[in-house]
Amino acid sequence: MCINEETLNELRIALLKDKEDGTVIELITAATPPAVRPPNIRGVVQKVNCGTLVLELTSGPPNRKGIYSIPQLIGFVPASDDKE
Repeated sequence: MCINEETLNELRIALLKDKEDGTVIELITAATPPAVRPPNIRGVVQKVNCGTLVLELTSGPPNRKGIYSIPQLIGFVPASDDKE
């Protein structure tokens, strides 16, 4: 997969804004979800690095973190209020 640096920087900036706001986001990925789970991942941005981001996941046991590759994202949106 190829992503240009400008697009990657735009994603980083948007993720950092949501980190500052504490917004729960939903990652939109092309990855296949685990069995009986929704395809997209919800959480609060904890850290944004050069090519990865860390989310505190909002489902499952408390304090779970997920690390995701920014270039592999399709995008992200504020999470909706409906249950997973």
